[in-house]
Amino acid sequence: MTKTGTKRGLGRVTFLAKQGLISEAIEAGWPLTLIYEKHAEKLNISYSQFSRYVARYITQVKPPAYDKIEKPTDLASPVPTKASRFAFNATPDKDELI
Repeated sequence: MTKTGTKRGLGRVTFLAKQGLISEAIEAGWPLTLIYEKHAEKLNISYSQFSRYVARYITQVKPPAYDKIEKPTDLASPVPTKASRFAFNATPDKDELI
Protein backbone atom coordinates (compact mmCIF):
# COMPACT_ATOMS: atom_id res chain seq x y z
CA MET A 1 0.00 0.00 0.00
CA THR A 2 1.51 3.31 -1.04
CA LYS A 3 0.45 6.78 -0.05
CA THR A 4 -0.26 9.28 -2.73
CA GLY A 5 0.46 12.94 -2.19
CA THR A 6 3.38 14.92 -0.92
CA LYS A 7 5.42 14.10 2.10
CA ARG A 8 5.85 16.59 4.87
CA GLY A 9 9.18 18.39 4.63
CA LEU A 10 9.81 17.59 0.97
CA GLY A 11 9.85 21.30 0.08
CA ARG A 12 12.56 21.94 2.65
CA VAL A 13 14.65 19.08 1.29
CA THR A 14 14.43 20.40 -2.26
CA PHE A 15 15.22 23.92 -1.03
CA LEU A 16 18.30 22.71 0.82
CA ALA A 17 19.38 20.79 -2.29
CA LYS A 18 19.26 24.06 -4.26
CA GLN A 19 20.62 26.18 -1.43
CA GLY A 20 23.95 26.74 -3.19
CA LEU A 21 22.32 28.04 -6.36
CA ILE A 22 19.93 30.25 -4.42
CA SER A 23 22.65 31.74 -2.22
CA GLU A 24 24.82 32.49 -5.28
CA ALA A 25 21.88 34.29 -6.91
CA ILE A 26 21.26 36.32 -3.75
CA GLU A 27 24.94 37.29 -3.53
CA ALA A 28 24.81 38.31 -7.20
CA GLY A 29 22.02 40.75 -6.32
CA TRP A 30 18.99 39.02 -7.84
CA PRO A 31 15.63 39.78 -6.16
CA LEU A 32 14.04 36.93 -4.21
CA THR A 33 10.91 37.05 -6.34
CA LEU A 34 12.85 36.33 -9.53
CA ILE A 35 14.85 33.57 -7.87
CA TYR A 36 11.63 32.01 -6.62
CA GLU A 37 9.96 32.23 -10.05
CA LYS A 38 12.95 30.50 -11.61
CA HIS A 39 12.89 27.57 -9.16
CA ALA A 40 9.19 27.49 -8.20
CA GLU A 41 8.21 24.41 -10.20
CA LYS A 42 10.91 22.24 -8.66
CA LEU A 43 10.61 23.58 -5.12
CA ASN A 44 6.85 23.01 -4.70
CA ILE A 45 6.60 25.56 -1.88
CA SER A 46 4.93 28.95 -1.63
CA TYR A 47 6.83 32.21 -1.93
CA SER A 48 6.26 33.01 1.74
CA GLN A 49 7.78 29.68 2.75
CA PHE A 50 10.64 30.28 0.30
CA SER A 51 11.41 33.63 1.92
CA ARG A 52 11.31 32.05 5.39
CA TYR A 53 13.77 29.37 4.28
CA VAL A 54 16.04 32.04 2.80
CA ALA A 55 15.97 33.94 6.09
CA ARG A 56 16.60 30.81 8.14
CA TYR A 57 19.15 28.91 6.08
CA ILE A 58 20.92 31.47 3.91
CA THR A 59 20.95 34.98 5.33
CA GLN A 60 20.79 34.07 9.04
CA VAL A 61 20.61 37.57 10.44
CA LYS A 62 23.20 37.91 13.18
CA PRO A 63 22.89 40.41 16.01
CA PRO A 64 25.42 43.23 15.82
CA ALA A 65 28.58 42.72 17.81
CA TYR A 66 28.90 45.51 20.32
CA ASP A 67 32.21 46.39 21.87
CA LYS A 68 31.97 46.26 25.59
CA ILE A 69 32.59 49.65 27.11
CA GLU A 70 34.38 49.28 30.38
CA LYS A 71 33.36 51.64 33.09
CA PRO A 72 36.17 53.28 35.01
CA THR A 73 36.53 51.63 38.38
CA ASP A 74 38.55 54.39 40.04
CA LEU A 75 35.60 56.77 40.23
CA ALA A 76 33.44 56.37 43.28
CA SER A 77 29.90 55.59 42.36
CA PRO A 78 27.43 58.12 43.72
CA VAL A 79 25.34 56.88 46.58
CA PRO A 80 21.66 57.15 45.70
CA THR A 81 19.77 59.39 48.08
CA LYS A 82 16.50 58.24 49.47
CA ALA A 83 13.45 60.28 48.60
CA SER A 84 11.88 62.05 51.54
CA ARG A 85 8.63 60.54 52.65
CA PHE A 86 5.41 62.43 53.11
CA ALA A 87 4.81 63.46 56.67
CA PHE A 88 1.38 64.74 57.64
CA ASN A 89 1.43 67.76 59.89
CA ALA A 90 -1.72 67.94 61.97
CA THR A 91 -1.07 71.54 62.99
CA PRO A 92 -0.33 73.44 59.77
CA ASP A 93 1.65 76.67 59.79
CA LYS A 94 -0.67 79.58 58.99
CA ASP A 95 2.07 81.41 57.03
CA GLU A 96 2.51 78.51 54.57
CA LEU A 97 -1.19 78.38 53.74
CA ILE A 98 -2.47 80.44 50.88
